[in-house]
Amino acid sequence: MKKLTTPFLLTLLLLTACTGRQTNNTTATHTEDFPLAVCIDSIGISMTLKSDLPQDTLLQRTLAQFVCEQMFFDTDDNDRPLKPLPAFQGDFESFVRSCAAMKWNELAEATFGGFPTQEELDANPEMDGIAREDMQQQAAELAATDSIYETTCLMTFRRVADNDTTETWRNEYNIFVANTAHPSMGAVRLTLRKKDGSIVSRQEEEPEDSETGVETEEP
Repeated sequence: MKKLTTPFLLTLLLLTACTGRQTNNTTATHTEDFPLAVCIDSIGISMTLKSDLPQDTLLQRTLAQFVCEQMFFDTDDNDRPLKPLPAFQGDFESFVRSCAAMKWNELAEATFGGFPTQEELDANPEMDGIAREDMQQQAAELAATDSIYETTCLMTFRRVADNDTTETWRNEYNIFVANTAHPSMGAVRLTLRKKDGSIVSRQEEEPEDSETGVETEEP
């Protein structure tokens, strides 16, 4: 994946924990329902990741793997990631922030990767096309008034059941890349054994809310 080198990437410094509030372009899912919410909203690309916080270390490690599997889809024939992914090192909140930042960059590449950089155009006068930097500027302006020009990703990880022996978590996602035909939406329910963090069951489900891709009521 090419590294974005435009000045707009500096807006990643705006990455914050936004408990209790939302950025301008997130959906109606209530941020206050989640103890952790990470929002990056820049150059027509909005990435929002919201999560409950697992308390047990063994569960954290399994859930960290679950987060990576749900956020990053590109693997080889042996289901190994095609690129290095954020590593869980005992701090679940820091890990989630790293995942959100990497996903934002992945979405930026999916949105603008087909356009040459201004440096590439300057180096090759015969090359035609609009510079990536110009497209990013246009996307940021157009996305303010029409969502079709905005790339969005909303991911949630919520604890939906808890008893003496197991915890059940549910991931929902809604991803839309600007100017594509339709969003990618889905949900997965994962049940973990508390004593060792092992997976009891995993099943694909439909999103609770077809409009936002995120359930809006407590189970």
